[in-house]
Amino acid sequence: MSLKKILVLDGVTAVCRFRDDGVLMEAEGILPQELMERLAKFAQWYRRMVS
Repeated sequence: MSLKKILVLDGVTAVCRFRDDGVLMEAEGILPQELMERLAKFAQWYRRMVS
């Protein structure tokens, strides 16, 4: 499913796809690019903590 299709879901404001090292690969949403990059790094950190 593409990120744009996921973004259409009710209540979703941002969707990003990132590599295992936290580098942003693709992002869609209403957040500025800088915040998308921070979101990707946080998601990568969180995934490592709960795994």
